[in-house]
Amino acid sequence: MKKMLVTFIALFTLQIGLAQGSPEAKVYIQNTGIAQQLNTSKAQILPNILEENTTDFNKEFDEAVQNYLTELESLVAVSFNESDLKLYNESVAAGTVATELMPNDAQSFQERAQALQMSFGETLNSIIQKHVDPAILQ
Repeated sequence: MKKMLVTFIALFTLQIGLAQGSPEAKVYIQNTGIAQQLNTSKAQILPNILEENTTDFNKEFDEAVQNYLTELESLVAVSFNESDLKLYNESVAAGTVATELMPNDAQSFQERAQALQMSFGETLNSIIQKHVDPAILQ
């Protein structure tokens, strides 16, 4: 049990380290508006969730979104040059035309991003099916 707890703490620390490893990647993800889009989707889904499941649905949905954003930030951090991200973020902040941003290995980035999106989609689907009004699924 103690070994499992130590492993959990190590993994949690690693996840926090990755999320904080690149402030420019975090800003880049914020600039994409993904979090806002997901909150809009959540608002559209909520009327279909059973009232007694709303609290659990919100908790699980928010946790899944945060995990996805953290993983996406990590992917961006390892796939793009920090200086390129910084220039891009500065141009967005200044309201100027953002410079083109290309990953170091476009094919690898695309494959990893698609896998991440598929996994996130499956997670959300599972959460929705777990908490949605059964009458809607029929």
